[in-house]
Amino acid sequence: MKISKSVKKCLEKILSATKPAEFDLGEVIAEKTKRKFVVSAGLGFDAAVCQKSSHSFIKRNLNKFGLGKLTYLAIALNQIIHAPKADCTVEFDNGKKLILPKFLFAASMVHRYEGGGFKFCPKANPSDGNMNLCIVNNKTVPGILFALPTAFFGLHGIFPGINLIEFSSATFKTTIPLWLHTDGEVYQKTSEITVRTFEKKLKILGI
Repeated sequence: MKISKSVKKCLEKILSATKPAEFDLGEVIAEKTKRKFVVSAGLGFDAAVCQKSSHSFIKRNLNKFGLGKLTYLAIALNQIIHAPKADCTVEFDNGKKLILPKFLFAASMVHRYEGGGFKFCPKANPSDGNMNLCIVNNKTVPGILFALPTAFFGLHGIFPGINLIEFSSATFKTTIPLWLHTDGEVYQKTSEITVRTFEKKLKILGI
């Protein structure tokens, strides 16, 4: 969001704001549980990375030097190699259906970035009333390793097996339970979720 790191500049913007900026929110429904998210929700690989990172003592130490992103990258490489094999079916509210063999992950995003700087959905607009989806499936480990670094620049969509889709509601069903996160908080494994745009907006002063 290009927010200044200066407390003074941020405070000046907040105090001078005439009205709040409005941003979209997402909602995940999984096994009778509902959670809202501000940035992203992920099923599979990116959630597994979050789960491992949250329990990493290396990340806590690297954060002291502003190098916490390296933890995400190292854990991401490990998860790519050892990711569980699953297939996934995605059904959108417009009737479109995807069958995804060798499913790696799906990131449903309000904003463009997640996971320490990965620009998974470069066309995401946090105020357009929709979400954007990055789905990765049916790729070899070398293929994933080659494409992953380009996600820092939002260029990964050029590779086969990576789909970038705009949507408002979608249901995901996987053949085995996978980790699920909302805004980096991992709270369960599941084999079925529905992700949709929440009806209310997040209002923030000073943006």
